[in-house]
Amino acid sequence: LLHTIRGHIEWDPKGAQSMVVQLADLLRRLLNAGERDFSMLSDELQFVRLYLELQQRRFADRLSVVLPVGQEIPAVWVPSLILQPLVENAVVHGLAGHQGPVTVRITVDMVQDVLTLRVLNTIAPEKSAGEEGIGLRNVRERLAVQFEGRAGLAAAGADGEWCSEITMPAI
Repeated sequence: LLHTIRGHIEWDPKGAQSMVVQLADLLRRLLNAGERDFSMLSDELQFVRLYLELQQRRFADRLSVVLPVGQEIPAVWVPSLILQPLVENAVVHGLAGHQGPVTVRITVDMVQDVLTLRVLNTIAPEKSAGEEGIGLRNVRERLAVQFEGRAGLAAAGADGEWCSEITMPAI
């Protein structure tokens, strides 16, 4: 992101200034979230939105984003920064391996007392699932510790799309 901002300085100084402000806001939120075990889902989604807006500026011609809004976001608590590794994976692995457009989409569903968060992203059609990385492992471990086995993460790719799905009790 810093290289992207540097690149904008000469030909789009106002844009570069805006990106620096967004990056500062993102880092401030990161520091605050790191001090808490849980955050409101709306705050988590706002953090993800800031991150994805910066990535969209970096990959303007290839990255589109679809996020839940308003009434789609229940007033529940989730582990702090639980979506960030999944969203980061969606951007990095979605863009890797092909030159086409990539869409990152987040959905939120709550049925009774179970919250389901999905991070979906476009992948190259011929791309196969690789080994599980540190991001997925960390999310799984955090869910296991914080919810004592009552939450989980499923991740798989099919038909040109990767889906990471968290299920957890609604708090």
